[in-house]
Amino acid sequence: MCETITHREENRFIDGIKYAVFTDKSIRLFGKNQYTSNVESGSTRTEIKHWVELLFGVKVIAMNSHRLPEKSTRMRPTIGHTMHCRRMIITLQLGYSIPPLRKKITYILSCDTHLMLRQAYNDATFIGGEVAL
Repeated sequence: MCETITHREENRFIDGIKYAVFTDKSIRLFGKNQYTSNVESGSTRTEIKHWVELLFGVKVIAMNSHRLPEKSTRMRPTIGHTMHCRRMIITLQLGYSIPPLRKKITYILSCDTHLMLRQAYNDATFIGGEVAL
């Protein structure tokens, strides 16, 4: 039995995933078929797992998550905090992959890793709108 999803449900899920994260650690995990992304803090593991399997047609083996720490901000006399965010590490079964989710990318990389990633994107070929590295 194949589940179908509406355009509204698809948009709700895509809005729940803020952006993919590219750090030194996430690039190492990419070699182990693990994908890292920031999601809304209100979403649960089972909800994200269900949507990833449904939208991308992949098999999720494990989900790890942690909440990122708040950072205090100050705008004149008002003191506040940055938005809450949850980071999910999604492990897929071998043979499956997820295409890039968003254009926004966080770069917290060392110089060598940044140059390596830039070279990989320069050498990439586009196949049907997806980047094949």
